[in-house]
Amino acid sequence: MKFETLFLMCLLAASIRPLSAAPLQQNARLKGEAAPVAELPAYLKPAPDSVSLIADFDHKVAGEITVYLINTTEANVTLASQDGDLGCKREAKSETGKWMRSDSHGYSWCGNSYGIRPLKAGQFLAWTQICDTPTGKARAMRFKLYGQGPLDIASNEGSGIVDESDVQFCRYDAMAMQHGPFEDVAAVATGKIKGGDGASINGLGDAIRGLGRFKGDARLLPVVKEVIARVVTGNAVKPDDSGRLYTDCLSVLKDTSQSREELWSYVNGQLHDKSFPWRPNALEWLVSAFEWEKDRLRPVIEEVLATPEHPALGKAMSAYSKVVEKPVAALRLAEMAKNPSRPDKDRRLAQRAYEALFSNPFLSVRAEAGKAEDWERRLPPLKKVTITNISPQTITFPVGKPEALFGVELGKSVSGGEQIQRHFMSDEPGSLTLQAGQSVVINDVRWWEALREVPIDAAAHYSIHFTARAPGVWEVPAQSGWGWLSEGRQIIRTLDTKPVKNK
Repeated sequence: MKFETLFLMCLLAASIRPLSAAPLQQNARLKGEAAPVAELPAYLKPAPDSVSLIADFDHKVAGEITVYLINTTEANVTLASQDGDLGCKREAKSETGKWMRSDSHGYSWCGNSYGIRPLKAGQFLAWTQICDTPTGKARAMRFKLYGQGPLDIASNEGSGIVDESDVQFCRYDAMAMQHGPFEDVAAVATGKIKGGDGASINGLGDAIRGLGRFKGDARLLPVVKEVIARVVTGNAVKPDDSGRLYTDCLSVLKDTSQSREELWSYVNGQLHDKSFPWRPNALEWLVSAFEWEKDRLRPVIEEVLATPEHPALGKAMSAYSKVVEKPVAALRLAEMAKNPSRPDKDRRLAQRAYEALFSNPFLSVRAEAGKAEDWERRLPPLKKVTITNISPQTITFPVGKPEALFGVELGKSVSGGEQIQRHFMSDEPGSLTLQAGQSVVINDVRWWEALREVPIDAAAHYSIHFTARAPGVWEVPAQSGWGWLSEGRQIIRTLDTKPVKNK
């Protein structure tokens, strides 16, 4: 994505607000850069040797006042900033004497929105901010910084007009999920209250992640169970989103003070429930949360490995080497990949897991893409391929030239995964020796020549990686660290051949 496009998208993201939301303050309309404390209005008296927030309630203009952040210490401070916003919000005092935020906040999804704002020793920042809303009544008011850690400081008190609906909205908005009490966060997460963005996936996700602030609270596990039931049934979110939110729920439970036996029983029960849609996520969490309890995990993982087409099979294969010795895991996965009694999908998963876990320790492959003349239609050649002997020993290959070491790994998307085939540039026999640390370099590689005899489906999707084989040395070829995703028709145009008709 071009920078200009990304920048525009970030600007749009910063401007998008929930419908029916409380007014979002443009809090950082700074009056220039930081200035020396000596230039403050004479009537302002900041406390010495402190960082203070002063709201100038006495000089209100058209419902707005100036707020000053003043550093009278001898140390520089750093402030978090989002699109220039320092997170300064109005707070109104309730009838019970509790300060309640009355300015909402929308977090940006774009990383470019976030930065820091320095405030040097002996300097201040100033900005204008709304004090009076068009509707409401006069109440005791102050301003407070949010999201500044130790500098979440409050200003002096004054008076301003506040609409009670704004206060109630802010009680359940995205910022409340990060700073509000357990009861309010739980109410949004369980659907008892629709938060400021509670009607969308983001609002629910904010609430679930907000529960993570209460890991020591005994009320946490029952609430998370209720949220998971809500997420999994699909009543709250789209099915495509429920898996991610279920994982977020499990992340909240990790490292909590809840009984580990209770957590194990709960999540393991979901793993064994054949009707549960997110069994792979359940196994992944068990492996992460109980990684040091190998004797407990091993039979669970082996049970999954022994079950054909188990939905958590891929997760179990990836985790197996964590609970048994690596050679044992290697043997089990290699046998599964070649076992004719297992479904094709299982064998493909086993082969991929084996190759991912036990990569080639003798060779490395570095491929550099060449210039793409017509990227929309054809894939480019490789500018250079470097194959290096990374082992401490001399290796002799039964091939006649370096090109015979180089190949293309073509993965075709099929139901349940990828169908992987490797095709090499040459099978010319001979003898090729590489000393320890020695490399061979192949320039201007027309890699698609390795696919000349391969039927390509124009409508299919493929992954393309580059490999180097080590015949007689190691079963798993080395692989480059990057590749392409491509449609079949693009590969066909690269080959300049006619498409293969679907049967």
